[in-house]
Amino acid sequence: MSESPLDNSISSEIGDAEFALLDRVGKASALGERLTQRELARSTGLSLGMTNILVRRLVERGWLALRRHSPKNISYSLTSEGAAEIGRRNVGRLKQATRIVAAYGERLESFIATAKGRGAESVVMVGHSEADSILEGLCERYGLAFLKSADIQRAQSLARNPTVALVFAEGTRAGAEGFYL
Repeated sequence: MSESPLDNSISSEIGDAEFALLDRVGKASALGERLTQRELARSTGLSLGMTNILVRRLVERGWLALRRHSPKNISYSLTSEGAAEIGRRNVGRLKQATRIVAAYGERLESFIATAKGRGAESVVMVGHSEADSILEGLCERYGLAFLKSADIQRAQSLARNPTVALVFAEGTRAGAEGFYL
């Protein structure tokens, strides 16, 4: 059974925490900074205990190196294997983002195609969204006028009938709700 590109799992959250630690150590090394474990925890938003566990795991994997300056003074550095892991994870994240964008685009295209099939002549995007360029391209492909507005009353005055409005409300997970005006 394949997972949806929008699904998250506990294991990816742990992977994200490891990635955050690797990335922060890499940035500190590049800037010539020395981080304490407490600073590393604070900058990544992890508890000190979790940071300690993950640092040990990363050292065991060969992604981080520790250098003891004294019993309580330790510096961290990214190994070449750690840098390679950051690269692999960045590529993985880019692929995941690409899958999510494609899935979102397919949903929007299905919505626009259905609206066109029901006789819509225009689409009004109400609110702000990063999807506006995708919507504009889909409207062009399906021969629909595409308009943007900040509020629904203005959108109604701009729209040709019949119209589909896509409302992008801030703070909603799905982002859009379509209806006919």
